[in-house]
Amino acid sequence: MRLDKLQLAALEATLRLYRDEGPAAIPAIAMLRADESELAGRAQRIADAIGSAAEVITSVSRAGGGSLPLTELEGPVCAVEPGSAGAAALAGALRRGDPPVIARIEDGRVLLDPRTMSDAEAEAAGAAVHEHVA
Repeated sequence: MRLDKLQLAALEATLRLYRDEGPAAIPAIAMLRADESELAGRAQRIADAIGSAAEVITSVSRAGGGSLPLTELEGPVCAVEPGSAGAAALAGALRRGDPPVIARIEDGRVLLDPRTMSDAEAEAAGAAVHEHVA
């Protein structure tokens, strides 16, 4: 593998940040290491913002298709009943929204994974979904 100067600079900055501030300073590592109680609280806040169409369930997420394609992370997510339009329509509307909300579909419901969001992003996602299912 050959790296160019920009990639080396990004790697150096990431490693310095890890060394100086710890793993929580790297967003991807922080997401992978998130505490279950933190995730459950965030998922519940999303569900509360959405209303009766949402509930917190346990699901399995994938860490990504790059370096960890087979890694599964079990944890709480917010599951949303999409209504008569269906899950694909709701997920599409959320992606096109402002701010865009990226969700996945599982068993006919739209799932919002709190592992991939900050607290502020979770609040914005809950409000965005509420607009579409209310």
